[in-house]
Amino acid sequence: KMIRYKNVPSIEFDLENDYKVKAEYIFNKDSGKYLVSFYLRQVNVGMWDQIHKATDIVFDSTYETIKTDIAKYFTKLLIEGFFQYYIDRYVYQMKCFDKGNDLYERECLNAQ
Repeated sequence: KMIRYKNVPSIEFDLENDYKVKAEYIFNKDSGKYLVSFYLRQVNVGMWDQIHKATDIVFDSTYETIKTDIAKYFTKLLIEGFFQYYIDRYVYQMKCFDKGNDLYERECLNAQ
């Protein structure tokens, strides 16, 4: 059985408070345009969280300009404060995970 994969190029941007944003971009041959999706992660956690309101955004760019166009779009979102909601959500998810993990560990210790 053949294993299939996609080579998805991306660029990353650093935010001030130990967060990163990654933009993955794929060229759609049918439309002749790029589809761009943004992801967020805290630098100490390896998990990327997809930003659903910034997924499959269509860019009418060339190969030579796609990275610059993404950077301009990222800057616009940053200035608008777009990423704060996703940072807050990420913090909340990590707190929930930590509390759930603590509860799970206590249950495992009590079961012994």
